[in-house]
Amino acid sequence: MTRPRGLAETTVDGLRLRYADLGRGEPVVLLHGYSQSHLAWRRQVDALAAKWRVIALDWFGWGESERDPTRSCRYADEVDRLGRALDALGLDRFNLIAHDYGGLLALGYAPGAGPRLLRLGVIASRAHADFLLPYRSLLRVQAALCRWSPRLAQALPWRRIVELSSRVHVRQGCFDAAILGEYLGWLDTPPGRRWWVRYHADYRLEAMPELLEGVAGLTCPTMVLWGSADRYVAPAVGRELAKGLPDARWVLVPGADHFVMEERPAEVLRNLEALLETPLTMDASRAAPRRMASGESEA
Repeated sequence: MTRPRGLAETTVDGLRLRYADLGRGEPVVLLHGYSQSHLAWRRQVDALAAKWRVIALDWFGWGESERDPTRSCRYADEVDRLGRALDALGLDRFNLIAHDYGGLLALGYAPGAGPRLLRLGVIASRAHADFLLPYRSLLRVQAALCRWSPRLAQALPWRRIVELSSRVHVRQGCFDAAILGEYLGWLDTPPGRRWWVRYHADYRLEAMPELLEGVAGLTCPTMVLWGSADRYVAPAVGRELAKGLPDARWVLVPGADHFVMEERPAEVLRNLEALLETPLTMDASRAAPRRMASGESEA
Protein backbone atom coordinates (compact mmCIF):
# COMPACT_ATOMS: atom_id res chain seq x y z
CA MET A 1 0.00 0.00 0.00
CA THR A 2 1.35 3.42 -0.93
CA ARG A 3 -1.64 5.60 -0.07
CA PRO A 4 -4.10 5.15 2.81
CA ARG A 5 -7.79 5.23 2.01
CA GLY A 6 -10.18 7.85 3.32
CA LEU A 7 -8.51 11.01 2.02
CA ALA A 8 -10.37 14.19 2.95
CA GLU A 9 -9.72 17.89 3.31
CA THR A 10 -10.76 20.93 5.31
CA THR A 11 -9.81 24.62 5.33
CA VAL A 12 -7.78 26.37 8.03
CA ASP A 13 -6.91 30.08 7.75
CA GLY A 14 -8.03 29.89 4.13
CA LEU A 15 -5.55 27.09 3.38
CA ARG A 16 -6.39 23.56 2.26
CA LEU A 17 -5.48 20.85 4.78
CA ARG A 18 -5.41 17.30 3.39
CA TYR A 19 -5.54 14.25 5.63
CA ALA A 20 -6.37 10.57 5.75
CA ASP A 21 -9.33 9.69 7.97
CA LEU A 22 -9.87 6.01 8.72
CA GLY A 23 -11.61 3.89 11.35
CA ARG A 24 -14.00 4.75 14.16
CA GLY A 25 -13.77 5.46 17.85
CA GLU A 26 -11.44 7.59 19.91
CA PRO A 27 -9.48 9.93 17.60
CA VAL A 28 -5.74 9.48 17.06
CA VAL A 29 -4.05 12.37 15.23
CA LEU A 30 -0.78 11.49 13.48
CA LEU A 31 1.52 14.37 12.54
CA HIS A 32 4.52 13.67 10.31
CA GLY A 33 7.93 15.31 10.18
CA TYR A 34 10.20 17.18 7.83
CA SER A 35 9.90 16.52 4.07
CA GLN A 36 7.23 13.85 4.55
CA SER A 37 3.43 13.60 4.54
CA HIS A 38 0.71 11.39 6.00
CA LEU A 39 2.31 8.54 4.04
CA ALA A 40 4.98 8.38 6.74
CA TRP A 41 2.41 6.41 8.78
CA ARG A 42 1.34 4.09 5.93
CA ARG A 43 2.67 1.03 7.75
CA GLN A 44 0.66 1.71 10.93
CA VAL A 45 -2.63 3.34 9.89
CA ASP A 46 -4.59 0.25 8.88
CA ALA A 47 -3.82 -1.62 12.10
CA LEU A 48 -4.56 1.44 14.24
CA ALA A 49 -7.80 2.11 12.34
CA ALA A 50 -9.07 -1.32 13.39
CA LYS A 51 -9.37 0.05 16.95
CA TRP A 52 -9.40 3.84 16.71
CA ARG A 53 -10.32 6.68 14.39
CA VAL A 54 -7.02 7.63 12.76
CA ILE A 55 -6.47 11.11 11.28
CA ALA A 56 -3.10 11.38 9.53
CA LEU A 57 -2.35 14.94 8.41
CA ASP A 58 -0.42 16.42 5.54
CA TRP A 59 0.89 19.43 7.43
CA PHE A 60 0.63 22.79 5.63
CA GLY A 61 3.28 23.01 2.95
CA TRP A 62 3.86 19.26 2.79
CA GLY A 63 2.19 16.48 0.84
CA GLU A 64 -1.06 17.62 -0.75
CA SER A 65 -1.85 20.41 1.69
CA GLU A 66 -1.62 23.97 0.48
CA ARG A 67 1.67 25.87 0.24
CA ASP A 68 1.46 29.63 0.60
CA PRO A 69 4.86 31.38 0.68
CA THR A 70 3.23 34.56 1.99
CA ARG A 71 2.24 32.83 5.26
CA SER A 72 4.55 32.78 8.24
CA CYS A 73 6.19 29.50 9.18
CA ARG A 74 7.56 30.89 12.43
CA TYR A 75 7.30 28.48 15.33
CA ALA A 76 4.64 30.28 17.37
CA ASP A 77 2.49 30.74 14.26
CA GLU A 78 2.80 27.06 13.34
CA VAL A 79 1.83 25.96 16.87
CA ASP A 80 -1.21 28.25 16.78
CA ARG A 81 -2.07 26.85 13.35
CA LEU A 82 -2.00 23.32 14.76
CA GLY A 83 -4.61 24.31 17.34
CA ARG A 84 -6.84 25.80 14.66
CA ALA A 85 -6.42 22.70 12.49
CA LEU A 86 -7.60 20.47 15.34
CA ASP A 87 -10.55 22.82 15.86
CA ALA A 88 -11.39 22.67 12.14
CA LEU A 89 -11.38 18.87 12.32
CA GLY A 90 -14.04 19.10 15.04
CA LEU A 91 -12.00 17.16 17.59
CA ASP A 92 -13.13 17.76 21.16
CA ARG A 93 -10.72 15.13 22.57
CA PHE A 94 -7.95 13.27 20.86
CA ASN A 95 -4.63 11.49 21.13
CA LEU A 96 -1.68 13.19 19.42
CA ILE A 97 1.32 11.26 18.08
CA ALA A 98 3.97 13.21 16.20
CA HIS A 99 7.36 12.66 14.58
CA ASP A 100 10.29 15.02 13.99
CA TYR A 101 9.00 18.54 13.10
CA GLY A 102 5.51 17.37 13.99
CA GLY A 103 6.80 16.47 17.45
CA LEU A 104 8.27 19.94 17.83
CA LEU A 105 4.85 21.46 17.11
CA ALA A 106 3.09 18.98 19.39
CA LEU A 107 5.36 19.90 22.31
CA GLY A 108 4.49 23.57 21.84
CA TYR A 109 0.79 22.84 21.59
CA ALA A 110 0.35 20.26 24.38
CA PRO A 111 0.69 22.50 27.47
CA GLY A 112 -2.32 24.58 26.42
CA ALA A 113 -4.48 21.69 25.24
CA GLY A 114 -5.98 20.89 28.63
CA PRO A 115 -8.33 17.89 28.86
CA ARG A 116 -8.68 17.76 25.05
CA LEU A 117 -5.34 15.96 24.89
CA LEU A 118 -5.84 12.37 26.01
CA ARG A 119 -2.37 10.96 25.31
CA LEU A 120 0.82 12.30 23.73
CA GLY A 121 3.48 10.43 21.79
CA VAL A 122 6.69 12.09 20.53
CA ILE A 123 8.94 10.24 18.10
CA ALA A 124 12.49 11.29 17.17
CA SER A 125 12.04 15.06 17.38
CA ARG A 126 14.64 17.75 18.04
CA ALA A 127 12.25 18.69 20.86
CA HIS A 128 13.75 21.15 23.35
CA ALA A 129 17.32 20.70 22.15
CA ASP A 130 19.14 20.74 18.81
CA PHE A 131 20.31 18.47 16.04
CA LEU A 132 23.64 16.67 15.98
CA LEU A 133 26.47 18.83 14.69
CA PRO A 134 26.70 17.82 10.99
CA TYR A 135 22.98 18.28 10.36
CA ARG A 136 22.83 21.37 12.56
CA SER A 137 25.54 23.01 10.46
CA LEU A 138 23.77 22.12 7.22
CA LEU A 139 20.50 23.66 8.42
CA ARG A 140 22.23 26.87 9.42
CA VAL A 141 23.83 27.27 6.01
CA GLN A 142 20.50 26.50 4.34
CA ALA A 143 18.62 28.99 6.54
CA ALA A 144 21.19 31.73 5.90
CA LEU A 145 20.88 31.23 2.15
CA CYS A 146 17.07 31.31 2.28
CA ARG A 147 17.04 34.44 4.45
CA TRP A 148 19.67 36.52 2.68
CA SER A 149 19.46 35.35 -0.93
CA PRO A 150 15.96 33.91 -1.49
CA ARG A 151 16.06 34.29 -5.27
CA LEU A 152 19.25 32.22 -5.47
CA ALA A 153 17.81 29.68 -3.03
CA GLN A 154 14.65 29.29 -5.12
CA ALA A 155 16.75 28.43 -8.17
CA LEU A 156 18.48 25.48 -6.53
CA PRO A 157 17.42 21.87 -7.34
CA TRP A 158 16.06 21.13 -3.87
CA ARG A 159 14.35 17.90 -4.85
CA ARG A 160 17.61 16.43 -6.11
CA ILE A 161 19.48 17.68 -3.04
CA VAL A 162 17.02 16.05 -0.63
CA GLU A 163 16.91 12.86 -2.69
CA LEU A 164 20.69 12.56 -2.46
CA SER A 165 20.62 13.11 1.30
CA SER A 166 17.86 10.47 1.60
CA ARG A 167 19.76 7.66 -0.13
CA VAL A 168 20.82 6.15 3.17
CA HIS A 169 17.18 5.86 4.22
CA VAL A 170 16.25 4.22 0.93
CA ARG A 171 18.96 1.63 1.61
CA GLN A 172 17.50 1.14 5.09
CA GLY A 173 14.12 0.34 3.54
CA CYS A 174 12.35 3.33 5.07
CA PHE A 175 10.93 4.32 1.69
CA ASP A 176 11.48 3.57 -1.98
CA ALA A 177 11.76 5.86 -4.98
CA ALA A 178 7.98 5.98 -5.42
CA ILE A 179 7.32 7.12 -1.84
CA LEU A 180 10.20 9.57 -2.01
CA GLY A 181 8.62 10.99 -5.16
CA GLU A 182 5.34 11.42 -3.27
CA TYR A 183 7.19 13.28 -0.53
CA LEU A 184 9.23 15.56 -2.78
CA GLY A 185 7.51 15.88 -6.16
CA TRP A 186 6.12 19.34 -5.41
CA LEU A 187 9.69 20.64 -5.14
CA ASP A 188 9.89 20.43 -8.93
CA THR A 189 7.52 23.40 -9.16
CA PRO A 190 8.47 27.10 -8.73
CA PRO A 191 5.66 27.67 -6.16
CA GLY A 192 6.89 24.66 -4.23
CA ARG A 193 10.44 26.00 -4.11
CA ARG A 194 9.20 29.44 -3.07
CA TRP A 195 7.39 27.89 -0.11
CA TRP A 196 10.44 25.75 0.75
CA VAL A 197 12.59 28.87 0.94
CA ARG A 198 10.02 30.65 3.14
CA TYR A 199 9.86 27.64 5.49
CA HIS A 200 13.64 27.54 5.96
CA ALA A 201 13.89 31.31 6.27
CA ASP A 202 11.37 31.23 9.13
CA TYR A 203 12.56 28.01 10.79
CA ARG A 204 13.72 28.54 14.37
CA LEU A 205 17.25 27.20 14.70
CA GLU A 206 17.85 27.88 18.39
CA ALA A 207 17.26 25.23 21.02
CA MET A 208 14.02 25.70 22.97
CA PRO A 209 14.61 24.57 26.57
CA GLU A 210 11.34 26.27 27.51
CA LEU A 211 9.50 23.37 25.90
CA LEU A 212 10.66 21.10 28.73
CA GLU A 213 9.23 23.54 31.26
CA GLY A 214 5.97 23.72 29.34
CA VAL A 215 5.29 19.99 29.27
CA ALA A 216 6.37 19.34 32.87
CA GLY A 217 2.79 19.85 34.03
CA LEU A 218 1.11 17.42 31.62
CA THR A 219 -1.03 14.81 33.32
CA CYS A 220 -1.97 12.67 30.31
CA PRO A 221 -0.17 9.39 29.50
CA THR A 222 2.90 10.10 27.37
CA MET A 223 5.50 8.17 25.41
CA VAL A 224 8.83 9.19 23.90
CA LEU A 225 10.23 6.85 21.24
CA TRP A 226 13.64 7.02 19.53
CA GLY A 227 15.95 4.97 17.40
CA SER A 228 19.29 4.27 19.06
CA ALA A 229 21.14 5.05 15.79
CA ASP A 230 19.35 8.33 15.00
CA ARG A 231 21.78 10.32 12.85
CA TYR A 232 19.99 13.68 13.28
CA VAL A 233 18.98 13.91 16.95
CA ALA A 234 20.83 12.16 19.74
CA PRO A 235 18.80 9.63 21.77
CA ALA A 236 19.94 11.55 24.85
CA VAL A 237 17.54 14.32 23.78
CA GLY A 238 14.65 11.87 23.88
CA ARG A 239 15.74 10.45 27.21
CA GLU A 240 15.91 13.94 28.72
CA LEU A 241 12.48 14.76 27.29
CA ALA A 242 11.02 11.59 28.79
CA LYS A 243 12.48 12.47 32.19
CA GLY A 244 10.88 15.91 31.96
CA LEU A 245 7.43 14.48 31.23
CA PRO A 246 5.50 13.18 34.24
CA ASP A 247 5.45 9.36 34.13
CA ALA A 248 6.47 9.17 30.47
CA ARG A 249 7.25 5.83 28.89
CA TRP A 250 10.72 5.90 27.27
CA VAL A 251 11.24 3.53 24.32
CA LEU A 252 14.59 3.10 22.56
CA VAL A 253 14.48 0.97 19.40
CA PRO A 254 17.90 -0.70 19.03
CA GLY A 255 19.69 0.01 15.76
CA ALA A 256 16.91 2.17 14.31
CA ASP A 257 17.59 5.50 12.61
CA HIS A 258 15.52 8.69 12.48
CA PHE A 259 12.60 7.52 10.31
CA VAL A 260 11.90 4.79 12.78
CA MET A 261 8.19 4.25 12.02
CA GLU A 262 9.10 3.47 8.41
CA GLU A 263 12.25 1.49 9.16
CA ARG A 264 10.84 -0.56 12.07
CA PRO A 265 7.07 -0.40 11.56
CA ALA A 266 6.04 -3.40 13.68
CA GLU A 267 7.95 -2.23 16.75
CA VAL A 268 6.57 1.27 16.44
CA LEU A 269 3.03 -0.01 15.97
CA ARG A 270 3.30 -2.20 19.06
CA ASN A 271 4.41 0.77 21.15
CA LEU A 272 1.76 3.10 19.72
CA GLU A 273 -0.92 0.56 20.62
CA ALA A 274 0.53 0.27 24.13
CA LEU A 275 0.32 4.05 24.55
CA LEU A 276 -3.22 4.24 23.22
CA GLU A 277 -4.33 1.43 25.53
CA THR A 278 -2.83 3.12 28.60
CA PRO A 279 -5.63 3.98 31.06
CA LEU A 280 -6.38 7.67 31.43
CA THR A 281 -6.13 9.52 34.71
CA MET A 282 -9.34 9.76 36.71
CA ASP A 283 -9.92 13.40 35.72
CA ALA A 284 -9.32 12.69 32.04
CA SER A 285 -11.57 9.64 32.17
CA ARG A 286 -14.45 11.77 33.43
CA ALA A 287 -13.82 14.35 30.72
CA ALA A 288 -13.43 11.82 27.91
CA PRO A 289 -14.54 8.20 28.41
CA ARG A 290 -12.15 5.92 26.56
CA ARG A 291 -13.23 3.28 24.08
CA MET A 292 -11.93 -0.04 25.37
CA ALA A 293 -9.45 -1.80 23.12
CA SER A 294 -10.07 -5.37 22.07
CA GLY A 295 -9.19 -7.81 24.84
CA GLU A 296 -8.83 -5.11 27.51
CA SER A 297 -10.63 -5.30 30.82
CA GLU A 298 -11.51 -2.52 33.19
CA ALA A 299 -9.34 -2.10 36.28
